[in-house]
Amino acid sequence: VGLDAEVLEQLPGILRAGLEFDPPRFAGASLLIASQAWLAYEHADGYALRWQDASTELPRDRWIPARTDTIYDLASISKIFTATAVMQLVEQGRLGLDDRVAVHLPRFAENGKGEVTVRHLLTHVGGLPAFIDLYSAHPDVPSRLDAVLTVAPTSPPGTAYVYSDLGLITLGLIVEELSGQGLDEYVREHITGPLGMTETMYNPPAELRDRIAATEYVDYYGRLVHGHVHDENAHSLGGVAGHAGVFSTARDLAILAQMFLGGGRYGDARILEAGTVQDMFTDGIAEITGVGGARRGLGPELEAWYYHAGLTSPYSGVHTGFTGTSLVIDPLTDTFVILLANSVHPP
Repeated sequence: VGLDAEVLEQLPGILRAGLEFDPPRFAGASLLIASQAWLAYEHADGYALRWQDASTELPRDRWIPARTDTIYDLASISKIFTATAVMQLVEQGRLGLDDRVAVHLPRFAENGKGEVTVRHLLTHVGGLPAFIDLYSAHPDVPSRLDAVLTVAPTSPPGTAYVYSDLGLITLGLIVEELSGQGLDEYVREHITGPLGMTETMYNPPAELRDRIAATEYVDYYGRLVHGHVHDENAHSLGGVAGHAGVFSTARDLAILAQMFLGGGRYGDARILEAGTVQDMFTDGIAEITGVGGARRGLGPELEAWYYHAGLTSPYSGVHTGFTGTSLVIDPLTDTFVILLANSVHPP
């Protein structure tokens, strides 16, 4: 499929170097590369579970090897599922990119956010702070969601780029409000289900735990996170949130990537219109961020050379995740690279 075989042959050594680095870059990883709609390379190394806590390894007989079908906490790659859901609603005419968020979620207008639009939130220029503590500062889900909606902005909308979990949590709430479904139900019915992504889910069941890559030992929980979402705010919202919560395998995530390369279609399933996908992969914030600044489409992070590397182009996307996950799609070369790793295990 036109990829450099010599480079592909180097990849196991690169992963092995990350595993053997002191301290290790990650405990385990699954890698998948595809181009021209062909799976070109697949590899896994290391361990999905190795550590008991922040400084103690488990007995060797309890280590779980990483496999190509290991399920990883995607962390912020979840934002792409939320963005896809939003764009489906836009296509249906139920939502407008330039709708004020407060039209759909009136509480959001508090603290002067009445002019923030859906487009602002998708491109992270809504003026929202990057993060607020929901899990320990508020006692229950309703109070946490209220804190998201009423948060004070840090800048006027459309004037500064601040990558914000809060914007995607808010967009997830819009999806729920307009669809009448939980975000997890909506994603399953309208995205992962039609695509046949049977191993992509929020809140994976306990019987899958031995296939799930463990993440961090969290003092607040007093235990290792293994089998539920690593992000504390997402966990405090029941494991389903617009910014985090999705678990998947490299092969399942490859289906989503191929859907984007296919102009919104994979097999018999059409998830988005081709023009919508093009809009999602077209920068909308260069006038705000300037030369050398961040580039964002309607959801995807674009042209991020620091991890897109040789696939970097004006249209390359999509996202990374704090747990050690990354998905890079380049429509110009019809190629994508998926690296799922548990780089916070050990922390």
